[in-house]
Amino acid sequence: MQWLLDSLYFIKDSHHGGAKFIRYGLIGGSAAVLDFSVFFVCFKLLLAISYSSTMIPFHAISIANTLGILSGFVWGFFMQKKWAFQADGRTQSQFLYTTLLLIFNILVSSWAIYPLSEILNGNASIAKLVMQVLVVFWNYFIYSYFIFKAAGVVNEK
Repeated sequence: MQWLLDSLYFIKDSHHGGAKFIRYGLIGGSAAVLDFSVFFVCFKLLLAISYSSTMIPFHAISIANTLGILSGFVWGFFMQKKWAFQADGRTQSQFLYTTLLLIFNILVSSWAIYPLSEILNGNASIAKLVMQVLVVFWNYFIYSYFIFKAAGVVNEK
């Protein structure tokens, strides 16, 4: 039981890269669940509203994807800043850079999900999941080496 408590303390308080990645993963996982859930609900609602067809309408995917990403973004930004990367100060510039990254993520994933879903026999959910995995990896590196660290805002102890 003591090893579990020691592990939880390591995750909570350590500035070690491994602990930072674990915190990033936990927050990112919860943001991804929120993103995917909002995407799924919105996509199904938009399909029901728009029309019934074997083809997946691009606009339904793009709108649902954008709403999902926005919901995960709001949750993730503040949690990543305060808990995962334990960054102080510069909230406005960090938010601006994170917003630019968000716009990039929306454009790239919205552009890629539609053709990927066609390749996957119309399965937009699997296409969205593939794009989310890619976004997780490139976001971690951008957060670590640019947004929350470039100006020395990460508390290294």
